Amino acid sequence: MQEFNKFIGLDVHKSTIAISIAPEDGGEVRYFGEIPNTHEALTKFANKFNQGRQNA
Repeated sequence: MQEFNKFIGLDVHKSTIAISIAPEDGGEVRYFGEIPNTHEALTKFANKFNQGRQNA
């Protein structure tokens, strides 16, 4: 089983959270997007991100 590690940056504001993702090897940082600053939106992002890791 191959393991993938990434760094996730969260720029948190009152109404939104901007998300960027970078590989652990120092590669290019990618802007993922912006989500509402709610528990539901953050949970949805985490589930979506985790599914992508499981399919890799």
